Amino acid sequence: MKKTLVIVIVILVLLLAIGITIAVIVDNANKQTEIDIPSNDSLENLFVEQPAVILPDPTVIVNSVQKMARVETYVATYQRIYTYAVDQEYLFGACGKKMVFVASGQAVAGIDFSQFQEGDIEVVDVDTVRIKMPQSQIFNVFLNENESQVVSIQYGIFAAIDNQLETAVRQYAQNDLVTIANNSDILTIAQLNGEDFIRDFLLKLAFSNVEFVTDPT
Repeated sequence: MKKTLVIVIVILVLLLAIGITIAVIVDNANKQTEIDIPSNDSLENLFVEQPAVILPDPTVIVNSVQKMARVETYVATYQRIYTYAVDQEYLFGACGKKMVFVASGQAVAGIDFSQFQEGDIEVVDVDTVRIKMPQSQIFNVFLNENESQVVSIQYGIFAAIDNQLETAVRQYAQNDLVTIANNSDILTIAQLNGEDFIRDFLLKLAFSNVEFVTDPT
């Protein structure tokens, strides 16, 4: 009787152990088959089409700039007094000539945008554009005929009348104003004003940042 009871208890223990093992295996299997499935919102976000970024066409910009051609960006005004005297040392000036001439003139400088090429512009992004500017030039230097005049002219008693004297003095004044303009800072000012001019133009095309460079990359 005791022997039979022991056998029954052993069998029950074995069945209990087998049941626990099966439960653990089933539980682990359930855990392994669990998959984290993204929500519908997450899946939709993965396939949202981003808007295309369209950059302005550099060719269109270049063509627009070239049509501006020669843009005057600075005008310098000069006024000088020239005294022309010749043969004043002979006979106390009796053979001499003397003229005092007031010259009023202007030098006009600017940028020739017809020289602008496609290699001079780089559209970096929708906001930024890089520009290599043409160099400023002096377009013209001239005397203002209405404001330039002879204020005095003297001939010695033995001096012949010279009808070309005023013409010669005017030409000298004209050449001198060219030299003065070339030695001044007119080109620097014209270049800076030209950059301001083209910056305003490009800002109107919706760019917010205009960079000036020597050689755009």
